[in-house]
Amino acid sequence: MNKTQLLSKSHWRHFDHLPELSDQSLICLAAMDAFLDYVAARGLANPGCGDIVQWACTEDDALSAVQHLKTALKICVPSFVDAAQLAIKAIQKDSQRPDNHEHLGLTGHESAVTSPSQEDRGSWNPLERPAAHYAKRRKVSIYPDELPPDWKDALVRAALGLPGNGVVISHEILKRTREKLCQLGWSCRKAGIQIDISRATIEQFQRDVTDRCKIGKNGLRWATIRASVEELHRFARFLGLDPVLIQFLSERLAILDSRERCQKALKHFELARTGNTTNKILDMADGLLEAMCAVDCPQKRHRMRNRACILGVYPIAPLRNASAYLIFGKNLFWINGEWVIDMMVQKTHATTPYNLVLPLAQDHGKFIDAVLLGDHPSQRLGERRSKAMATRRPLFVLSDGTPVSPTYIPRIFKALTGNSFTTTRTMLHTDEAIEHGDAGTSYAMIASHQTDWDIRTTYQQDRLARTAVNRRQAARRSRRAEFLAGETDLRADDDFRTGLSCFSKGAGNSGLS
Repeated sequence: MNKTQLLSKSHWRHFDHLPELSDQSLICLAAMDAFLDYVAARGLANPGCGDIVQWACTEDDALSAVQHLKTALKICVPSFVDAAQLAIKAIQKDSQRPDNHEHLGLTGHESAVTSPSQEDRGSWNPLERPAAHYAKRRKVSIYPDELPPDWKDALVRAALGLPGNGVVISHEILKRTREKLCQLGWSCRKAGIQIDISRATIEQFQRDVTDRCKIGKNGLRWATIRASVEELHRFARFLGLDPVLIQFLSERLAILDSRERCQKALKHFELARTGNTTNKILDMADGLLEAMCAVDCPQKRHRMRNRACILGVYPIAPLRNASAYLIFGKNLFWINGEWVIDMMVQKTHATTPYNLVLPLAQDHGKFIDAVLLGDHPSQRLGERRSKAMATRRPLFVLSDGTPVSPTYIPRIFKALTGNSFTTTRTMLHTDEAIEHGDAGTSYAMIASHQTDWDIRTTYQQDRLARTAVNRRQAARRSRRAEFLAGETDLRADDDFRTGLSCFSKGAGNSGLS
């Protein structure tokens, strides 16, 4: 098969816009073509590193196949190059094993490296309906398979990590985009209009979302409406719709964003409700670790260590939900006598990721050591560290060694504190700003991997507001204290006069006057 015949296959139509494609060698294109066939045959919506390794094992020369695939991916899907590089390292590492072909399969080294969330992505179909025992008739949205054909095709391409008109949608964001499109479809059906992204459908969708917000438990929240329209804007850019329509969505987003900025976020109210601070949660972590010694059940001790570690690490290393899944030797390292979080972090709107390096002092690293050591004697701590780094085990596993789910950390944090996991950054900002002013805000921004200087302004205004409230309350308490002190003096004078009068009367009656 020559290059022209190969590129005429249907799955290459998504890469027609790439001028560099014609410069690629036939062997590299053939490698990628074979991998695309492998992905399509198994219905992998978002293949991972382990899938590359398993595909390579079906080729005559696994290492060469992945190296050629990587060369093609640099042009076609740059965001997938890192996964190919990991696959190359895994194949090289295991090439000397006598059972390397089997080892690189389902039980391969990369299965230890890959988190459960990544494994789940490999088999995720964005158009699949929920399981029969879970499915309920949707009240304000339609099912993904009821969306227009071009939308469904775009969702599948996005799930594969393929760009659309220069837009790449991450797995977690794509879930939210899909749900908002399903809600838009419901709004169109309710209004009796064609399911589409247009001015009329956007207006109808925003009205429906606003009406639902008004009767919700939190009332009208501009952040909810802004986030809903934002997903339509993202998908419209991915589809490459009319620039005039995309500009309309951009202007609508700007209006909603300005309204959102004038409304205090719910997480601030939730923190005020619970009264949690960074120090308070760290005290809870210490308490759990100390109380563990009095527990007889090994499984319960294991759960307590995990919970103590969640409360002892994340308040001072406030990672986002997508980055919180720590793995030894991958983004958590033992360097120069302390644990260091070292990972690439990318926000939703960022074009490129950046490196976050966050050393953990012993006061916080001790929780990680406790999780690693378990019920083993302390003399084995060094051995346990080395083994965890070599096997790349996740920080948190269940008592039977099974890796926890991606939702484990946020779920446990909320169960213990009453606040969502996303409030850790708000909590750190608030505490640091109150205790250390601008310097504290700067530290919190670094720890929270934030670069937008509008955040500094937001928390400075919040600190000024809190300071003003505290001063008013202090002034009120001072005035109240002075008033009460004055009343006490007046009562004392009255009592003295009353007593003196009674004494005078008594003296007169007894003939002493």
